[in-house]
This record gives sequence, C-alpha cells and structure tokens, in this order.
Amino acid sequence: MPSTSPVAVMVASLTSLLPVAVLLLLSLRQAAALLPSPSPLPASRPHQQQPTRGAITMLVSGEGPELRRYRSIDMSPQRAPTPTSFEARVERLHLSARKAIKHSHPELAHCMYDFIITRWRSRMGARDAARTYLLMALNAQRLGDYGRARFVFMRGMAHCHSPKLSLAWALFESKHGRMDAALALARRAVQLDGTLAPVLRWKMFVEASEEHARRRRRRGALTTAAAAAAAHS
Repeated sequence: MPSTSPVAVMVASLTSLLPVAVLLLLSLRQAAALLPSPSPLPASRPHQQQPTRGAITMLVSGEGPELRRYRSIDMSPQRAPTPTSFEARVERLHLSARKAIKHSHPELAHCMYDFIITRWRSRMGARDAARTYLLMALNAQRLGDYGRARFVFMRGMAHCHSPKLSLAWALFESKHGRMDAALALARRAVQLDGTLAPVLRWKMFVEASEEHARRRRRRGALTTAAAAAAAHS
C-alpha cells in the first residue's frame, strides 16, 4: 500500500471542509439581514460643548456686549433664556457680582456694579440704586481701597439720599477713627428715617456725642475768654 504524504492529507482535509465554511458564511449573512438597521448618529458640531449646571460661563449681559458677567446656566432646550424685566436684569447682575466675588474676582464685581450705576441709574428706583452703591462700597472695602469706598458712599448719598446708605457710611467712618463724621452721618440717617433713632444710643455714638459737646463747650469758653480779654485791653 503506497504511503500518503502529509501535504496530500492536508489538501484533502481542506477540500472536505470548504463546503461547511461556505454554508456557515451564508447563514451569518442571512442572520445579519434579519437584524434592524441602526439609526445614523447625529453629525457632531465642531467647537460645541454642552455646559453643565453650576459651570461658570461668560455671557453678555443686558443691553450690549460692553460687559461680560459670570452666571451659572443650563442651555438645555427645556430652559432656554427668556426675556426679563429691567428689575430682573439688575438683580441678575447683582447675583453675578456675588458669584464673581465668591470666585475671587472682586474687580470684575466692581465693573458690574459700575455698569449698573453708569448705564441704568436714570431708570433705577432709589431702593435699587442705594443697594447697588452699598454693595459697590462694601466690595471696595474688600479690595482694601478705602478711598474708593468713601467716594462711592459720597456718590450714592448725592444720588439717592438713602438712610441705610448713610448709616453704612457712618459705620465705615467709625471703623477708621473718624467719629465726628460717623456721628454726623448717623444723625443724617435718623433725619431721613426716624425708625433708626435707636442707633444714636449705641455706645460709640453716645461717646462721640459727649466728646463733641465737650469740645464745643471748650471752644465757647475760649471764645468768651478772648472776648473778655479784648474788652479789658
């Protein structure tokens, strides 16, 4: 019996398996045809990211691109931006300024307050104006710019004559040792709003009032003595 070479054996094996492979391939193609075709993926837009809630996003505020502000937004279709009233825009900028301060950007907050006062002062009521001036002055103190804070208080009182703003200015001056100015501002606040009268009974204002009265008596005594000396000369 002649011996069969290994190559011949391998060729014979492959020849016998070829029909099985063809049947398997046809079965797979038929099974794939029965499956539902996948829906096409939407085309991705370049340079577009979905902002997450709580992310700080720079937006153009109010009436033009002059000022950019911080605001946490959700740009999903269910919460698209809607037009708001003027008071709501002021409140939104106040909120944005607080967020800027929270994220260590007090200079940006100052720009927001200045934008409100410069652009919208004629449209704001006394209450909103006084609040904006007060927040702006407090932010200037936070920056350590006390000269700017004093100027903001002066500017605010010239604009809206707010008793609370006057009292806040009085407290500011008392912290810097200018008790005469603080007492005068506290009295001015009481003149504008009589319900603030109890603040004049605070210890620092009582002591400042007593010291002011003593100095006035001394000046009166010196004036009287000078007049008497001039009369006898």
